[in-house]
Amino acid sequence: MIREKLPTKIIRVLVPLIIYIAVTFVSALSFSILLSLLSSALVLYGFSGISEPDIIMLVNSASALVVSVILWILYNNDKKLRVVIEDSDALTDGDDTVKEKGLLILCGLLVCIFGNYLINLLPVLQMSESFQEVNDAISNSNIIVALVSTIVVAPISEELLIRGLFFRRLRDYNGFIVSALISSAVFGVIHMNIVQGVYAFVAGMAFAFIYERYQSVKASMICHAAANAGSFLLGILFLVTGESRIALILVMAVSLLLLIAVLRLIYIKVPYRKIVYIRNITGNDNTNNAEETIP
Repeated sequence: MIREKLPTKIIRVLVPLIIYIAVTFVSALSFSILLSLLSSALVLYGFSGISEPDIIMLVNSASALVVSVILWILYNNDKKLRVVIEDSDALTDGDDTVKEKGLLILCGLLVCIFGNYLINLLPVLQMSESFQEVNDAISNSNIIVALVSTIVVAPISEELLIRGLFFRRLRDYNGFIVSALISSAVFGVIHMNIVQGVYAFVAGMAFAFIYERYQSVKASMICHAAANAGSFLLGILFLVTGESRIALILVMAVSLLLLIAVLRLIYIKVPYRKIVYIRNITGNDNTNNAEETIP
């Protein structure tokens, strides 16, 4: 089997990001023009136009859906390039998917609590005007549009890109820690502001662990969706702002300890499977009973 050279590896890892940026830019521009024209037409005929926050959220959601289709195709093509060469027995009592999803949701909520309280503890909220613009767009848009965009669309597109493709391709050539750190840093950068960037980096490390253990982008999507839902709820209830510094540190410490406990439980209960990129397989690897797909 011919092994890939370094430039080939770099290009393979970066291609999903390049596609994401290009498709998102073109589709966002197209949908923005379309919705602006539609809003003007509604006003012309005596109806209420589409508010600017709603246009922003609709454009983001539509663009994310378009790029998600392309990313899903790439993700499924990637699955054909990997095999399972080592599979351990599950340590859980049967296939209790309800409990598994419960753990993923709990993990996402704890990531949300820890990340939000961390952000409020650090002096970054006043450093980012772009975050305030994003926050205002979410707060002032239609609640249904905001919920669908943040809890459904964003986790799907971002997990396909960052964990399903970027992290997984990094993982084809590197260890877990290196792949998780790099992918989490990129996850922070694509949010385009320091506040969400710090939060996304922290959350990205947990999501990478979830993906690594389950070897399924669906698992990290559930965790991500729960985290976004938690953030949305915290924003509505104002459970973070106004807290004393001691209270912030206390809640952070408790949520971190609980998060570590949940991740440890997932580590114990979810069976380990070693997935290998086929071009990294040598004649000494045990591939006699290898399966071709990743769930």
